[in-house]
Amino acid sequence: MITQEYQSVTDVVSVGLIQLGHDARHASMNSAAVELTGYSCGELSAEELHLLFHDSNETCSEGCDFLGMTANGTTIRGKRVQMRRKDGSWVPVRLSVHPLQGSGESRGALLELSDDTALLRAERARELFTAALGHDLRNPLNTIVLGCNLLANARLETPYKNTLQRMVNGTNRMERLIQQTMFLAQSLAQSVAIERIAMDLGAACNALTDELRARTPTRTITRAGDESSMGTWDPDRLNQVLDNLLVNAIRHGDGEVTLTLEDRADQALLKVHNWGLPIASEARNSLFDPFRRAGKRSGGVGLGLYIVDQIVRAHGGEVEFSSDEMEGTTFVVRLPKAPPAS
Repeated sequence: MITQEYQSVTDVVSVGLIQLGHDARHASMNSAAVELTGYSCGELSAEELHLLFHDSNETCSEGCDFLGMTANGTTIRGKRVQMRRKDGSWVPVRLSVHPLQGSGESRGALLELSDDTALLRAERARELFTAALGHDLRNPLNTIVLGCNLLANARLETPYKNTLQRMVNGTNRMERLIQQTMFLAQSLAQSVAIERIAMDLGAACNALTDELRARTPTRTITRAGDESSMGTWDPDRLNQVLDNLLVNAIRHGDGEVTLTLEDRADQALLKVHNWGLPIASEARNSLFDPFRRAGKRSGGVGLGLYIVDQIVRAHGGEVEFSSDEMEGTTFVVRLPKAPPAS
């Protein structure tokens, strides 16, 4: 199936290549694939090969039918799976499956695989580093917060009170940055975990509105809409959503900021509105990407909206926004009250 000339070319490629014939009986491998799988070229049939690859979802729980996966001409790219080598050991690999076609007919499939071990180790090291960094930063931060709380009860002259307020604002920003950095590292490595419990979203809106009024006494923050909305959500995660949206509106908007809750039959709607300059047109398509800012004012590293989007998606919801000079900027979060039926 593979000519000697073709074999000599594929043998210099660093990734494993396995070519499957359309009859599912033949499988030819280059040198990198032989080294990675532990099998010699021609030792495995296509039927035997698909049993080597497994992961936790339905498409590979009983092995991978590569020809079936690409029968409609679709390419499978960068799928993370576990591969069982000839010696019985398991190795994480990144797998792509490319359909081979000629004259409008299927000619088989080409598998591209690379060892993912080093990448997984690097991701694990990043997670540990981020966790340690967050822990080590929080200890001195907690000391500063405790000192600020003690000073807040003292009778200070106005200049010192102003300094104390700046210290409090600074510690709040630092805590938010720590949370956002840790969230980013975790979300890049795995899906966002949520723990649903029965809760009143209205109570969460009221509590955070009161907190932000105290933190930013120079801004008007209005709580509007329905007083209550019951559902099953993750309260800590939704507090992050509310905090990021409201802080974003305060930081990049002008004048009054309004948080509106709408209670509907099967979902709750959160709307955060602010006045000021609209979001630039060139920023809109990538607004929910990490390290993107909604406005040009300083403050933050551009993770707030990314975190909002990831948490809302994890709840089965969606985030929309509108922004123009006449109507201001509004972010709308739609949250199903219950998880989808499995």
